[in-house]
Amino acid sequence: HAILHGQPVLQITSDASLLGWGAECEDVSTGGHWSPVEAKCHINYLEMYAAFLALQAFAKDKSHTHIRLRLDNTTSVSILNHMGTSHSVDCNNLCKTIWEWCITHNIWISAAYLPGKLNTIADAESRSTNSNLEWMLDKNTLTHALSELKFKPDIDLFASRLNKQFALYAAYKPDPEAVAVDAFTMYWTPLKLYAFPPFSVIPLVLNKICIEKAQGIVVIPDWPTQSWYPKALQMMVQTPILLKARKDLLHLPAHPNKIHPLHANLHLLVCLLSGKP
Repeated sequence: HAILHGQPVLQITSDASLLGWGAECEDVSTGGHWSPVEAKCHINYLEMYAAFLALQAFAKDKSHTHIRLRLDNTTSVSILNHMGTSHSVDCNNLCKTIWEWCITHNIWISAAYLPGKLNTIADAESRSTNSNLEWMLDKNTLTHALSELKFKPDIDLFASRLNKQFALYAAYKPDPEAVAVDAFTMYWTPLKLYAFPPFSVIPLVLNKICIEKAQGIVVIPDWPTQSWYPKALQMMVQTPILLKARKDLLHLPAHPNKIHPLHANLHLLVCLLSGKP
């Protein structure tokens, strides 16, 4: 007898391109780039991996649920529904990983084919080339600065699965491994935080640290003419670490050879800030 799991309670649509992955669930969309290693994989593998990332992004806390995955790749649909394949060792291993994740989370999945022309949102996310939010500080440089400041953060507030500096991180949209979506919806007081925020939200970050009397590392550009700069100086617990502009100070995990457009003049400050007066 076939095991029946009733009608799907949730539908997740996913897609992969050679650039990255995209997904959509209940009118919320997300996606991201492939790492250079992932980008070398076969498209069938990437289509199935995109489905897995989508599942992790949208269904971490949806136990005892039947979820329908909608993909525009018939091979992936077949592999997922048959719980494996004899044609590709990589795809078979990935399928096993996906089903093991589902068992751990008490989730049942079924896959259905969605014609590519109907898969517009996930497709657009998978081809999105806006990587400006993915710039990360060189890891060794950050480690050195943190040891100078004698502070060990435990969460990265503005990150993604590719550019996280610490195992725990918050992302700005649903993300496979993030512990939260949108750092501004979290309570910062108990956290030993690390933030390298988009420059446009620096005033909001400083404000929230003050309101919630939080403490942590914030990386900001050394731009004394900005309106938020005096406030940042007032909140410093010790002398900040100045990182002089250089080509390899920032990098994009998905495109390691890209150089930041402001690299020649962008000096950064690694600051230990506190909202306690």
